[in-house]
Amino acid sequence: MLTTDPLRRAGDRTVMTLDRFFQFIEAVLPFRANLDDLAGFSQGSGDLNLRPEHRSHDTKLCQLAKSQPSTDHRCRLCKVAANRAAIRTKGVSNGTCHLGLSDWTLDIKSGGQSIGVLYLGSVRIVEHLARDRARLLASCEKEGLAPDAAISAWESTQAVTLAEFEKGRAAIVAIGEFLDGILENAGLHLLPFQAQLKAHLTGRYHRLPPHISKALAVMQKEFDTPLRAHDLCRRVGCSPGHFSRSFSETVGMSFTDCLVQIRLNRSRRLLRRTNLQVSEIAAQTGFADQTHFGRSFRKAYGATPSEFRRLLA
Repeated sequence: MLTTDPLRRAGDRTVMTLDRFFQFIEAVLPFRANLDDLAGFSQGSGDLNLRPEHRSHDTKLCQLAKSQPSTDHRCRLCKVAANRAAIRTKGVSNGTCHLGLSDWTLDIKSGGQSIGVLYLGSVRIVEHLARDRARLLASCEKEGLAPDAAISAWESTQAVTLAEFEKGRAAIVAIGEFLDGILENAGLHLLPFQAQLKAHLTGRYHRLPPHISKALAVMQKEFDTPLRAHDLCRRVGCSPGHFSRSFSETVGMSFTDCLVQIRLNRSRRLLRRTNLQVSEIAAQTGFADQTHFGRSFRKAYGATPSEFRRLLA
């Protein structure tokens, strides 16, 4: 049953969030949905926040495998390989993991940069049950996972026919399109988070430091105010020197450059979707004045805001 927990309310409107959309897909199709956030972008926006079960595979079999170091390590390597394959494919693809469970995958990009991989499935395919059971048993023998417990957990997982599995192709495309819309509305385009991305694609997983995650959330929410690095340091509880170093290392750009990028992303959306004057957009996106806005926009995109708008006409 769908719940209202993931909903964000804007006035009297109920806003569909990514987590809510995952729940909707899971309610109408026999699949589990999750997002491997390679860049940390989903930690700064309420519309993108996900429950733990939507951030990783969480079937009984997956939980069993992750409870033991050897199979947990194998699952991580399997995810790295699947992420790389999804990015190379540049579209919808599918595959079966070492535990005999199948998923659809879709590479998520922002500004030409791969920032995440969607997964939809975590199912057994009826036509491949014998093959995938043998694959699971081979993995149990190699990794030391108890075969009886693994088979029991595997058999408790949803089984679908190939025809039913094929329905996941359209569903994951719909999720991807929905996510693209949220990213655009949140103004998150082109935030590179290079360190996070490199870590996930090489298997060296780590989370954003709490003070960086909190800082990014503040920046994405209050980009239209005169934010200063020293004020933000106090709010996230760290010294200016440590904040500056860790921010650049984690995000891949300085605090100032990142804030300007957030503001420019939002300004591009307003230029495309509204008839607001350039001066009004400058004020709404946190720039000191129209001149500062125009200079920053031209440096980033090679055109003034007015020229950019004319090109879209």
